[in-house]
Amino acid sequence: MYPGEHHKFIEPVDDTARLINEKANQLYQQLEALDISDLAIDDFGKHYFGSHHAGNRLFFSIQSSADIIYNSVKLLNKNISDSSFIDYGAGLGTLFLLAGKVGFRKVYFNDYFPQWAVYAKIICDKLDTKVDDFISGDIDAVIEYGKSNSLSFDIVASRNVVEHIYNLESFYTKLYRSGLTRVCYSTTTANYHNIAMRLKHYWYHNKVEKDFYKKQREEYINELKPGINKSDLDSLTRLTRGKAFTDFTDTIEWYFSKKPILSSCSARHQYLRLPYRCVGRAPDHKAKLF
Repeated sequence: MYPGEHHKFIEPVDDTARLINEKANQLYQQLEALDISDLAIDDFGKHYFGSHHAGNRLFFSIQSSADIIYNSVKLLNKNISDSSFIDYGAGLGTLFLLAGKVGFRKVYFNDYFPQWAVYAKIICDKLDTKVDDFISGDIDAVIEYGKSNSLSFDIVASRNVVEHIYNLESFYTKLYRSGLTRVCYSTTTANYHNIAMRLKHYWYHNKVEKDFYKKQREEYINELKPGINKSDLDSLTRLTRGKAFTDFTDTIEWYFSKKPILSSCSARHQYLRLPYRCVGRAPDHKAKLF
C-alpha cells in the first residue's frame, strides 16, 4: 500500500461504515510496516502471525473483521461508543485489533491458550491499540469472567472459530443462559460447499492425524487402559478419532462392554457444513479434537 492510498474494506454506506473503514486502513498500514522480529513472541507465534498477515491475506483478514464489526453493531442497534465487544477465540487475528481502534466502550480478547493472550497484549502495546483485558479459556471462562466482574459483552464475535467448537449446541446454550450478551456473530471460511476449502481441510486433517493426533490418542488410551493389547488399541485409536471429553472415555468403556459405539460427534462432521455467516441474536468448549 503506497502512502496516501486508501482501501475500501467495506462499503461506506453510513457514518459507522466510514469510521470502521478509516480505522481498518490505519490498521492495514500499521500491520504492513510491523516488524515483530524483536518482540517477545516465540518462533511459532511469529510464524503464525507473519503467515496470516502477508500479502492478500492481510487485506482479506481486515476486510472480514470490518464486516463482522459493522454487521454486529447494526444488529445490536447501539452506538459503538456505548457498546462492549469480545473477540472469542481471537488467536493473533485482526478482529480484536480493529475492534480496539474503532471506539468501543470496552474491548476484550479471548483465546483458549494463555500464551496467545500474552502475545496479543504485546502486539496491542506495539500498535498502541486499546484492549481492556485478555481472557484465557473457553466459553465457561468467558462467562465466569463476566459474572465475577459484573460485566456483560454486548457483542460476542469470532472469525474462523465456530468450526473448532466441539459442541455447538452446548456453546450457544451456555452463552444464551448466561444472559451476558445480546449479539453473537460468527463467520467462517470452513465452507463444506467450497470444494477447494473442503479438500484443503481434508488434506490438513489427515496430515495432523498422521503426524500428531493418532499418537496422542494411543498414549491416552494406554494411560486409561494399561496393558491393552495392540488389536484393541488399534481399534480404539480409530474409533476415538474426532472425539473429546466424555465422548472419548465413553467410547473406550462401551468398546470393552460390547455396547454399540456412536460415530464421531456430530460437531466434527457438521463443522464444514456450516454456512459462511452464523448469526445469533441475544442468546463448551473450544476443544482440541484428537
